[in-house]
Amino acid sequence: MSDNSNPTVRAVQESVMNLLELVEQAARGQDAQEVEALCEEAQQTVLKMIAAIVLADKKYAAGEQAFLNVLVDWSKKPGGELRYLNEYAEGWKVASMQVPRFFQAAADHDTRQHTELARGIMREMQLIGNNTCVSDGHFESSEHEVVRNYILFLEEYLEAWRAEHS
Repeated sequence: MSDNSNPTVRAVQESVMNLLELVEQAARGQDAQEVEALCEEAQQTVLKMIAAIVLADKKYAAGEQAFLNVLVDWSKKPGGELRYLNEYAEGWKVASMQVPRFFQAAADHDTRQHTELARGIMREMQLIGNNTCVSDGHFESSEHEVVRNYILFLEEYLEAWRAEHS
């Protein structure tokens, strides 16, 4: 499902594709199953973050609903969108406190190859989050706090990683 008329949806879709490309670069040299697992983890992390952002202000606005309906095919989810939105948002509570394996792989790749894949991943996650924050046409600080806290968490991890491996 794609709605190319909505620039916010298009921006998120592009950032997700960019994120997956960065994850694949970070996993280069690993077997196909591991690359697939890291990409799946990245997609699940994005869905959980989006759900947490959407529900952060305790409102599920029509604009957010339309935004999510384009990004996620709820028809394939038993129980419908609200059930999954709540489950993904609940999953974010744990996911947001753990450094994902795909990000660890990027930090490791950066150290070995002198690249900046981890920073690229952070940038794409921030773009996805920021666009989700305004998907209903309003900017809510409670929504943006979800994005800000996660980016700070990843930044702290990356700084610690680099200090340990330099």
